[in-house]
Amino acid sequence: MGTILLFHVNIFKSSQIINLCKEQNHVAILVPKSDYAKTLGTLANISGMKSNASYKGEEFLDEMMVFSGMDSDTMDRFLLEYKKNNIAPIKRKAMLTPTNVMWSAEKLYKELEDHVAGK
Repeated sequence: MGTILLFHVNIFKSSQIINLCKEQNHVAILVPKSDYAKTLGTLANISGMKSNASYKGEEFLDEMMVFSGMDSDTMDRFLLEYKKNNIAPIKRKAMLTPTNVMWSAEKLYKELEDHVAGK
């Protein structure tokens, strides 16, 4: 079972993703803006990780999805079903890694923003 963190995803799309997660035995977490400064490990409920940071910045301009506790095959199967279910795409996607687990959602978003922009 994996966890999918959703940032700035509208209620219609997030309900579609939540339903798909239930079908595939994953958990979807809708991350509130106030938690964007917490570490991704904390947001994904990884044991032993705790962050109380509070975010005071602006809402992200675009949506972001972060996969935790999934290998690449599981993530690929999820994304294939995502596409089959005609759920609108999310440009900013990432997998939780040993490198980014201690990053805030804000830091990951900025990294992905640079990647999308080709920087």
